[in-house]
Amino acid sequence: MKNVKYPLLSIAILAIFISLFSAAAPEAKAATMEELQAQIANLLKQIAQLQAQIGQSESKQVEWCYDFNANLRIGDAGTAVCSLKTALQKEGFEAEVEKTEEGSCKFSEEMASAISGFQQKYADEILKPLDLKYGTGFLGKSTRAKLNKLFGCGVKAATSVSTIPVPVCNIFLTCEGGYTSYNTGEKDSQGCPIIKCVSSSVPAAQSSVSTISEQVKCVFYNSNSKQECYSSAGSSCAGNESCTADVKGKKGEQITWKSSCGGYVYTTIDNQNEYAEFKCVLAPTTTQYITLISPNGGETWAKGSTQILQWKSSPDINMVYIKLRKGSDTYPGTEGAIGGVGNAGTNPGSHQWTIPTTLPDGNDYAIRIVDEKGAVYDDSDAPFSIVTTLSQNNSPKIVGVPAIPEGIQAGQSVNFSWSSQDEDNDDLVWRVSWGDGIEGWTTCPTNNLSNGQGWKYSPSHFWAAAGIYTVKTTVSDCKGGTSSQSFTVNVGVATAVPTTPVSSVTPTLTVIFPNGGETWYMGKTYDILWKSSGVEKVYIAAKVFKDGVSVGSLGIASSLDNVSAASGKYSWTPNSNHLLEGNQIKIEISNTEIPVSGISTPETLPSDESDNYFKIISSGTGLKDVEDMLASVSQAISQLGEGIKELIGR
Repeated sequence: MKNVKYPLLSIAILAIFISLFSAAAPEAKAATMEELQAQIANLLKQIAQLQAQIGQSESKQVEWCYDFNANLRIGDAGTAVCSLKTALQKEGFEAEVEKTEEGSCKFSEEMASAISGFQQKYADEILKPLDLKYGTGFLGKSTRAKLNKLFGCGVKAATSVSTIPVPVCNIFLTCEGGYTSYNTGEKDSQGCPIIKCVSSSVPAAQSSVSTISEQVKCVFYNSNSKQECYSSAGSSCAGNESCTADVKGKKGEQITWKSSCGGYVYTTIDNQNEYAEFKCVLAPTTTQYITLISPNGGETWAKGSTQILQWKSSPDINMVYIKLRKGSDTYPGTEGAIGGVGNAGTNPGSHQWTIPTTLPDGNDYAIRIVDEKGAVYDDSDAPFSIVTTLSQNNSPKIVGVPAIPEGIQAGQSVNFSWSSQDEDNDDLVWRVSWGDGIEGWTTCPTNNLSNGQGWKYSPSHFWAAAGIYTVKTTVSDCKGGTSSQSFTVNVGVATAVPTTPVSSVTPTLTVIFPNGGETWYMGKTYDILWKSSGVEKVYIAAKVFKDGVSVGSLGIASSLDNVSAASGKYSWTPNSNHLLEGNQIKIEISNTEIPVSGISTPETLPSDESDNYFKIISSGTGLKDVEDMLASVSQAISQLGEGIKELIGR
């Protein structure tokens, strides 16, 4: 007889469905809100009756199980992620998952937050053995071991097939006599929302369960900069080492806190002030350095001559001191104190030094460049010589003027070539100043050889902007003999008689819509509008603010989307995104061309953003929400039907 009642039951359910939907279908378009609510209530009532009948036919139920055999992190997808969501929900942690194009579950930031909560819950078993204080959000070996201990199939007895639990919630409450239904936001033991009747004259917010407030102090350990702390309740604060935020909620409500330096912390609303402690990861610091360029060994300099000392250093060194060394120590006389030099904004640094005539002759001199703290320094790689006179030294001579191309444009790389001669056959070094603040050079050999090396110098250079520049070239034999040459270069400036002037157009971009104050809804398509001139392509981004403080941005159209500036319009559908929803938004539109290495280009790079904030929220309540509820009920019916089919098959 057991196999007979299941067909009868399925026929009864099928009859109910056919009667309900055949009756409702002809008038679906004309159904009012009240009629739809009545249909839903009727369906829910009959589903509950059917579930009760199925439950009576089952003597045993199988517990859900899954073996977690692989580590999981943000971005992973598959069946294991879906099972992880189920396990976390059974432990009381809601973990929303994303969906891939194939429809499988994808590990999200919300799931990482839920895992952190699970790890905190079982900290003695998961975190303490690893010497960790806070959850990591990563599903590793110790976390998998605890999940398998709770839900692993090896510890669950599978003796029969379970029914498919479908929560049955009465989401509508009929109120009379000037009262209206109100969702308190709380749930009962079955997970259904608690609906109450309240007076229509009293705002719903005043009829809800009263909220309590407390303070949470966010502490940023190891932080060396300003950090922000923000919560799932909308509270936030900012500070260097710590900050305090006021938070409100219902008693017992769990609040998730996150900091700009990483990590999640959980607190519970209990009218007691609490701490949210974050261990910040320090940003890597730049290694300081000083590199001496000249003199670097082998030079012979005459007393009374003026020489250029050169070095490179890291940008965070603001001042250097130059010391003359002789032998293995600093030269003891006052004439060896070259002094301190401000180094800010110059790289390479340089200093002109007139060699005192009172220094003794010697071939064991060196220069040391040291920072103001005395912690970072560099010496000449080899000794150089200081002599009273340079015996029979002849200065090198530059031969001719290099060919200067015509019609040089800004940004165009141009090749130059110089030649020099030296009667002493000395090896030569070059230094060129391009007139735009940029210099090039070669260095003296470590041994001052006379092999006729370095007599030619062929560098290339480009000027970032139009103008007339003076190029100065100096050749030296590292013995005090030098020769210089200067000429001008015309970049992007006409040398002939000007013809009819050509008017220039300054590129512009102006955001028209949204420009502040608008309210957009998730899932709806909107046109972003702008006007422009002198611009070919644009890229578009949504800048996100919270209480006026920037918290991130979201790319909408990049250069890969090839958006024409002349179109003046781009259609965008904002989808569900925790960064966008509920925050302050501005649309930014910019020219896609970005200058390289911070060097300005001849083209102006315009951009504009919304004059004020607008917001993006979830769709409002109404008939659409009721239709969504009907769809959910339909899905529940479908799942129930599958369960019945399994029972019939047995």
